[in-house]
Amino acid sequence: MIEEKPERPVELCPHCGADLIGDPIPEEKRRHANSPYFIKRRIGLYDLKLDRTTHWQCPDCEGTWERHD
Repeated sequence: MIEEKPERPVELCPHCGADLIGDPIPEEKRRHANSPYFIKRRIGLYDLKLDRTTHWQCPDCEGTWERHD
């Protein structure tokens, strides 16, 4: 059986337009991940009082934006 390659998602920084999708996750690590199997480059900013990630940060321009999910 031939395994299909997952489609590469598109996620861009709203400030600088940098591609926030990284390399594919190695097959041996995929049991710990959900499809599509790509590393996300965005950085989660965590609020201890709210006990959740509230914002994302771009690793390239360091711009931040609210998490909307």
